[in-house]
Amino acid sequence: MDVKRFVASRLRRSASSFEYALRLGLCAVGAYSFAHLVLGHTTPTFAAVSALITLQFSNERRLPRAVQVAGGCTAGVILGGVLATALGRGAWQALVIVVVTVTVARILGGGPLFATQLAIQSLLVSMAPVSFDGVLATSVDSAVGGASALIAVALVPERDTRRPGRAVLRLTAALAKMLDGASQALLEGSPQKAWSALLEGRETQQLIENAARVVEQAGESAVFSPLRWSRRGYVSSLEEGVRHVDFALRGSRIFCRRLVFALEHRALDTAGRLELASLLDGLSGASIALGHELVRDSRTLRAEADGAGALAEIAAALDPEHFADCTVEGQSLVLLLRPIVADLLAAAGENRAAVLAALPALPRTDR
Repeated sequence: MDVKRFVASRLRRSASSFEYALRLGLCAVGAYSFAHLVLGHTTPTFAAVSALITLQFSNERRLPRAVQVAGGCTAGVILGGVLATALGRGAWQALVIVVVTVTVARILGGGPLFATQLAIQSLLVSMAPVSFDGVLATSVDSAVGGASALIAVALVPERDTRRPGRAVLRLTAALAKMLDGASQALLEGSPQKAWSALLEGRETQQLIENAARVVEQAGESAVFSPLRWSRRGYVSSLEEGVRHVDFALRGSRIFCRRLVFALEHRALDTAGRLELASLLDGLSGASIALGHELVRDSRTLRAEADGAGALAEIAAALDPEHFADCTVEGQSLVLLLRPIVADLLAAAGENRAAVLAALPALPRTDR
């Protein structure tokens, strides 16, 4: 093992956590100082403890989780103090208190996080020799600590505001890569390459989940943090974009699966393969452009692109009648491309009427 590299990686990890560690310390000391200097409590240890537990050592702070933890800390102190006052203190009393607090948490509908914090705080209080008045003061301290942590979560948003944009760009790049693979398969008539494109598409699920999670966190910050209120519209458009790009990726997997069958059975003539490959090339470029348009508010990721215009041109070409010389398999692949383009147009902000207008009408058969 390279010692220098190991030490350097640890130092980088420590440096990246310094800002959050400083926030933890300031929040805990601030809660303790407020309870001590303003409320006059002698040793408001639970104020600092509650603040630290609520914030936790994680860069992915979520306000609902922080509310659950803060509520669990305060409720645990109150419930543990009341039960300890009634039952006394000892091993079996502590066991009863933990069982009761967890049961109460489940009855209240709290999640595992809420139940865990309720049990921890009630156990700590039940083991300390505190009077009933002391329990009330301790519960106030816990509420002060939880409130200070919630204020920190709301007022100090995620520092890296480029994360949502980067996640979206990775998603549209993955879609473009899959479409490029399908295009190459058509050009070479290779079912193996079509299968490889399908496998690449199946591996995008983690990217989809990551993009949805990061954008959801950014939306939460934009709602609760005053410093991010101006980005609510931007994040909302990213959320819609991720949802529709997800649909387009799923549709592309279906397209690639059908393409594998068509190429294995030589169901496409050369002209049809070349025409479909050209459409996929254009769709791949439009996907990249769309990704940059979705993150256009980012100063470092700005790009001059017209993804919606390129998608509209591709949509206009997706008329099965224009592929009359192609085989039925080729026409079916054109039909499978239509919902993909429709989803990407929706991701670009087009409404349903505009999407339907961009796609050529399909002929109806009379029965």
